[in-house]
Amino acid sequence: MKRCFSLSMIFLTLLLFAGPASAVTLTVGAGSGNVGDILNIDITVDEAETLAGAAFTLTYSDALTVSVDSVFFDTFFNQFDPLDTTDDPIYEGEVIKFPRIDEFGAPVLDEYGNPVYIIIPAIVDEIAYDQPLITNHVSDGVNRMLISAARCVPAAAGPATLFTLSVSLNPGRDPGVYPLVIVPTELNNTDAGYAAEGEYIHLLIGSDLNEPIGPAAFPVLLAHGDYLGSVVNGEAEFIPPVNSTYGTASELTGVGGQATGSNVGATKETGEPNHAGNAGGAS
Repeated sequence: MKRCFSLSMIFLTLLLFAGPASAVTLTVGAGSGNVGDILNIDITVDEAETLAGAAFTLTYSDALTVSVDSVFFDTFFNQFDPLDTTDDPIYEGEVIKFPRIDEFGAPVLDEYGNPVYIIIPAIVDEIAYDQPLITNHVSDGVNRMLISAARCVPAAAGPATLFTLSVSLNPGRDPGVYPLVIVPTELNNTDAGYAAEGEYIHLLIGSDLNEPIGPAAFPVLLAHGDYLGSVVNGEAEFIPPVNSTYGTASELTGVGGQATGSNVGATKETGEPNHAGNAGGAS
């Protein structure tokens, strides 16, 4: 039996049938770089065996810009490639269709001679997705990103990198250390079966292809009620220029010559005079 999950209903089936929790550790890494750098920070699990879906919320400062990519939750084509499909998906209406082929590379036909397709709902808010990964940025007092993704083939045993964050410091914001914190996602979409007052969903779900549809087929790998003991949060550190202060000023020697450097991310310290009459907030 092969299972893959709709983007718009990515966890509904999993959560309806989810079985007892068997916690794994979900870890956000740490990154450090200069102001102006883009930091690549991984989100990993210590055990990915049977893992088929992830859904959680990443919270972070509005001083940061964050985007998400994933190889673990690969493109539809790369996921379906082992399932004997052709290489070109067909976008049609609200779905992506993958023509099936047999072991000899010939199209698989139904009893009426029509091509057989794997069909995936993959249009969300009029955006066509070629990868079962959705991110939704929300800023309503707390800057956060809702992340959800699914696999069509459960993962092998061992540690794995689920996502890679690209993190940068917004212009004009102070250098420093910024936490990257994972919390459970709260949903209140009644059309998808959630309570109107909101309910939390599990962070990681597995899939056992040897089990019939039911709790045993979709084990909970990281439950929303157990996440505090099983999530290691990370941080992004942005370092100001080494010569930002008087005490760390670069020394120039001799009667002539030139030097190069950068004042990106530099800050103004107490007692520093205005530059060309500009009181400014940075050096």
